[in-house]
Amino acid sequence: DPKLDAVIAGVKNHVVIFENDDIRVLSVTVQPGEVEVAHHHRWPSVIVFDKPTKRDNRDAKGNLLPVKKPSGDKVELPLVLRVPPEAAHSVTNLDTVPMHLIRVEFKKGFPKE
Repeated sequence: DPKLDAVIAGVKNHVVIFENDDIRVLSVTVQPGEVEVAHHHRWPSVIVFDKPTKRDNRDAKGNLLPVKKPSGDKVELPLVLRVPPEAAHSVTNLDTVPMHLIRVEFKKGFPKE
């Protein structure tokens, strides 16, 4: 559903900072205790977290989804995760500090390596 696109349904938290035919770059901020409106990301993405924050992620029915984490014990910042398109979901910031990330969406799929 196009109305659930992150920059439409989640306009409060998702700001387009760059867009062309190939990519869309979003700045995403979720304040402490805030629950995002359900939204989706139709394209695969690279997400760059500038600091760790406690959060949960729920699907459109409210079921808890696994939070994507890097492998290993040590988290190096910035934290960069590669993620597939995401169905409707909502993130809750469980921390005392704002959650911020940059999300680069690849409109034509991930580039070939």
